[in-house]
Amino acid sequence: MIIVLSGPSGVGKTTIGKKVLEDEELANVVQRVPTFTTRPPREGEVDGEDYVFVSKTEFAIEMAAGNLLEWVEIFGNFYGTSRKVIEDILKKGFVPMLIIDVRGGAYIKKTFDDVLDIFIMPPSEEVLRRRLQSRGKIAEEDLALRFSISHDEIEEGKRYSHIVVNDVLEDAVEEVKALIKSRLKNKEV
Repeated sequence: MIIVLSGPSGVGKTTIGKKVLEDEELANVVQRVPTFTTRPPREGEVDGEDYVFVSKTEFAIEMAAGNLLEWVEIFGNFYGTSRKVIEDILKKGFVPMLIIDVRGGAYIKKTFDDVLDIFIMPPSEEVLRRRLQSRGKIAEEDLALRFSISHDEIEEGKRYSHIVVNDVLEDAVEEVKALIKSRLKNKEV
């Protein structure tokens, strides 16, 4: 089984993913797959944990070698999922959790048979806009582009098996945890 958490930029999918892994029961079963990226780290992000930060040249080498299961360019930066990291997590007996955009999520759903796909939805466009603005240091044209892309991502997200609205963070986290625990329980039967 592979878990895919997707949603538009600023919706809180990374925060939800981290909080899910704070659950003692899930921390012993689920392991996050850090995304390779060429963008610079944001404040508080840890290399190798939140993301694997690489240069564009390093990313191109990984891509050319076929080491990336899926990849995408977003806002001039590249993001991708390491095939080897997923394989290593599966070999260790853990369930990989990917926090990726909808295009990457669609590819993962086509590639693997057993995917728990969860789309994190904003409670409203205005809330999403405020969350994006609160990140700071985002140029106005980047903010407008991210907001525009979020409309397409939300439409694509409606194709996910599960949609969780992130209005109250704690409620969204509990809902995602319940979905994962239910799926894990059903797999044991």
